[in-house]
Amino acid sequence: MKETLKYYLERKTPVGCIARRHRQKKLKKKYDQWKKAGAVGSMPDYGKQQTVIEYIKHFSPSVFIETGTYKGRRLSNIFSVNSFFF
Repeated sequence: MKETLKYYLERKTPVGCIARRHRQKKLKKKYDQWKKAGAVGSMPDYGKQQTVIEYIKHFSPSVFIETGTYKGRRLSNIFSVNSFFF
């Protein structure tokens, strides 16, 4: 129940929109630090999100199947934050 409420508040309220934007800025900063340090270790979430966005823009698939993520949240996060791209 707790996760469902959090998910609803983040997606449906103005405060949730602000929180998502703030989280994206933090993720981008972490990604930039990772790149600056020589891209050692696994890619941070922001980089993974950007990779998925580039694939979607380049190939324009009618179906995009997400595998290997917990509860399919990567695509829901991409579409909620970057909805103006699609």
